[in-house]
Amino acid sequence: MKSPTVTLALLLALMPTGAQTAAPEPPPENTERPEYRARPLPNDTFNPREKVAEDSPVPFPEDI
Repeated sequence: MKSPTVTLALLLALMPTGAQTAAPEPPPENTERPEYRARPLPNDTFNPREKVAEDSPVPFPEDI
């Protein structure tokens, strides 16, 4: 038989808390926040210097 301390610990661990059962509030619709503003693309985007026509097949290593 389990001791009362173990039983109490299990009950407390398995009991849902008020913070977990409450529904979170939706964030305010503030369009002034940075995540709602459109941003231009950066000027330093990657441009490859070499052109690769196609990939050539290579043999699969047999020691794997």
